[in-house]
Amino acid sequence: MYLTEQNSNLHEQSGADLVDMEGFAFLEFFQQLETSVAILRVVSDDSLHDIPDVTSAINSDGSLQPLPLALALIRQPLSATWLIRGSLKGLKIFIRESRLLFGK
Repeated sequence: MYLTEQNSNLHEQSGADLVDMEGFAFLEFFQQLETSVAILRVVSDDSLHDIPDVTSAINSDGSLQPLPLALALIRQPLSATWLIRGSLKGLKIFIRESRLLFGK
């Protein structure tokens, strides 16, 4: 329930239906370089369903550690299903929108 409660709290605080939690540092970095930038985000989860806490499976460089990831998914199989389903759906949308943007 951690992620659902966190998402609900962000919604209540901001009034937004979508809160981008990762893009700010990226935008701030490129703003310092005075470079124009746009971010295409695809939402793969919602505030209605829990997804497993996989933070222990992510290295400092952003790569995934397979064994800790598998253990996190096994511990919460229903939540894992929501994570996998949302990720696959999001990937399909991301590919389609990228092709529209870049003409491929």
